[in-house]
Amino acid sequence: MFGACAGPPSDVLDVYRGQQPAYLPEGLDRVAVDEQRVRWQLVERRVFAQVSDSVDLWVQRAEPDAPFGPPLFTGLVPSCHGRERWIVNRDSGAREGACYLRRFWAQGGALRLELRLGGDWSASVSVPYAEVLADDDGDGLNGATERLFRTRPDLADTDRDGLDDGSDPNPLVPDTPRYTEPELRSARLVGQAVATSKACAAGKPLLVVGRDDQRQAFSDLPCRVLWRPWSPAAIAPVASSQRATAAAGGAPAVDMLTREQAAREGGLARLVVEVDESDPRRPVVVFYHLLGVERVVFARDNDRFAPVSRSFELRGQGGAR
Repeated sequence: MFGACAGPPSDVLDVYRGQQPAYLPEGLDRVAVDEQRVRWQLVERRVFAQVSDSVDLWVQRAEPDAPFGPPLFTGLVPSCHGRERWIVNRDSGAREGACYLRRFWAQGGALRLELRLGGDWSASVSVPYAEVLADDDGDGLNGATERLFRTRPDLADTDRDGLDDGSDPNPLVPDTPRYTEPELRSARLVGQAVATSKACAAGKPLLVVGRDDQRQAFSDLPCRVLWRPWSPAAIAPVASSQRATAAAGGAPAVDMLTREQAAREGGLARLVVEVDESDPRRPVVVFYHLLGVERVVFARDNDRFAPVSRSFELRGQGGAR
């Protein structure tokens, strides 16, 4: 299940400096009462998000005069979107968080949230009660999770490979894809590179966007990986503060997400992947993600390839780390 994934910080968190502001601020009313006197309590769980300026929002539901039930995922992974995370109060001079939940209430059949996303960015999001409560296909994922990962809410096995979406390592790709050389080598290199990332080793879910000939299920990895083929729809939320679009003959260009994307799925860790096999003896897997470009260099070891080095270059800087 998705909710079981957790782990230590990823390999890019150390570029942030200083304490991060809490997304659920002190004094926020975290309990909302709907028209049927049902209580909804907002809770924070860092499960899907990889980056330090992201948070996963869950709720607990309670009938009148009954205790709260187990956490239910809202499908919201708001991110500070690479914007300013702090502002300075002009009156007091104190530093205040610029990325936080402003308001939470229940009305009209939906949970409603006003989210600040850093700097002057904000978004208002509605999550229908049915998305939180319903599991129409019985696969163990509620409607909000199905929406986030774009699985089918009316089909327990979206990729029709015999595994329900709730237990499938990748519910969007069959577990037995068919390849021909050299596509098989390229797909294996991508799988090895993902497996060696600290985020994956820690069990953090990842969304990987790549060419269709690298399509695979990632079923043997320590983390849950969702695969999406390279397309405008899949690339749009490539990282929690950026969007990649195809650049003719070159690397992905970087833009900003929309406010709605940042609120709904900004914090889910995403990697756009390319494989450079110009040197067939030392192929390179290139990841474009939140803060920069990561390169994993492989070398031939008998009939197999093994990673021999990694480098990470921050966006806007010429040096690698």
